[in-house]
Amino acid sequence: MSLRKYVRQRMMKWHRTVSLITGIPVLLWAASGFLHPLMTNVRPKVAQQTINASSVDTNQIVVPLSQALLANKIDSVKNVRFVHINKHLFYQIELPQQKGAQYISTESGKSLANGDEIYAKQLASIFLSGNAKSDASVMECCSNPVNRNTLLASTNVDRTKSSDAKDCCENINMKGGATANISGIQKLTSFNEEYKYINRLLPVYKVNFKRDDNIRIYVETTQDRFAFAMDKKRLVFDKIFSLLHNWSWLDGLGKGRLLVISLITALAFFNTILGLYVFFTTKAKKNGNGTSGARNNHRFVSIVAALFTLLFTFSGWYHAFNKMTTTAVAQTANDASFAASELKLDLNAALQKLSSGETFTNIGLADIDGTIYWQLYAARDKKNNLQGDLMKDQKVAAPLVKFVSNNNYELAKDGEKLYAQHLANMYSESSSKIVATELVTKFTDEYGFINKRLPVWKVQYETGNHEKYYVETSTGALALKISDKDLAEGYSFALLHKHHFMDFGGKMVRDISTMFWAFMQIAMVVVGFVLYFKLRGKAHG
Repeated sequence: MSLRKYVRQRMMKWHRTVSLITGIPVLLWAASGFLHPLMTNVRPKVAQQTINASSVDTNQIVVPLSQALLANKIDSVKNVRFVHINKHLFYQIELPQQKGAQYISTESGKSLANGDEIYAKQLASIFLSGNAKSDASVMECCSNPVNRNTLLASTNVDRTKSSDAKDCCENINMKGGATANISGIQKLTSFNEEYKYINRLLPVYKVNFKRDDNIRIYVETTQDRFAFAMDKKRLVFDKIFSLLHNWSWLDGLGKGRLLVISLITALAFFNTILGLYVFFTTKAKKNGNGTSGARNNHRFVSIVAALFTLLFTFSGWYHAFNKMTTTAVAQTANDASFAASELKLDLNAALQKLSSGETFTNIGLADIDGTIYWQLYAARDKKNNLQGDLMKDQKVAAPLVKFVSNNNYELAKDGEKLYAQHLANMYSESSSKIVATELVTKFTDEYGFINKRLPVWKVQYETGNHEKYYVETSTGALALKISDKDLAEGYSFALLHKHHFMDFGGKMVRDISTMFWAFMQIAMVVVGFVLYFKLRGKAHG
């Protein structure tokens, strides 16, 4: 027997043996991979995923911020914003050290009991049903003191706590109307089996609705942000994908789960190379019997699928191996806080910095190298033509933010850019030179949808591995830290595994590509097993 023939026979034997080890795992991964695009399209139906910023009517600001903080014995804050609950305006005071948010009426200066929960319910209802559909009785109670007593009786408000129309509004706690179908609410400060790390945002509120589909909406109140939606149908898909693709049934092994996945994907990659060797060193046989036909079917299907088998298995191995050998850098919140006594909010002076055609929508706080600035958010009368679905749009409109000094109300030139660099320096603790700073308003292969936050700023340093920090200036959060090593794995997974090389055709084209080539993996394994059992039957015949 020639050496070439001997090697070919050994290769064929190894190929069959390894196929028995990797066949079922590849089948599970391919089947769940085929389902994944369906999961992203068969999502719980919500009316909207974004809320357009509302203009702030400064006539509603009767109680100055400093007075409101003093009256409610708040000595330090993390951030301050304006929020609307029904038609009333509140200061949303985000407290330091993850103590939550407090809501103070700009009209009465009184704190709203359970304000964060009330606002979470309102946000969830808007995301689910569309524009705010608050209880008409609440709206009337807030605006018409004459009807207060009648309306209180129908909304189960404690009369002893409601002495005027403002108190009526503030104590109704959003009963009825859009929130009438809410069955429960829970604050999450950590990820769990349903709300996984992949969702990134914390803390959030989980708001359950009384519906046949058992839908629950997750919201981030401090940014009016839609975080996630889950219903019965999506729960089934999620569990299937988690079990078949991520192998969550091995979670008890810890990082051992990733080791098992790495070994099997490496074997599958090696086995594909063996299969290609066999293909190019043998010839197809005439379909003289069932075995020949099965062998030729396997040859044809496998050579068509082989390239994407290599791509899927390599990128899957690289992804699992990288997660196993590195520690993920979680999105980090900015812990900066401000003494209430230092905050001097003169809105009239600050609003002078807005240009003609710019409408005031909100405020925020920022610290740049020890100097306190007010973030002045505004909007222009311009439509952006976005759907409000971040997964489909993959981008947001560029924000209009101005930084005004808390001391003298001078406008900081390139204030948001300076703040982004300040945040990056804080998170990196680096003395290296910043070589590039740019605003990012859309997801890319480097900064993908998985990171959830937009807009962000990318700050790049002059280091050997080209470290980049993506920071969100509206929250001060670190959204992503990435280097050349991370970039290689990220591109591998995005392009080779998730088919983002098809992005030029849009999400539908990418989904079709993913599903077709996943189906080809299923076909390859099935015809391979058919051939194996025919050969086995023939050997025992």
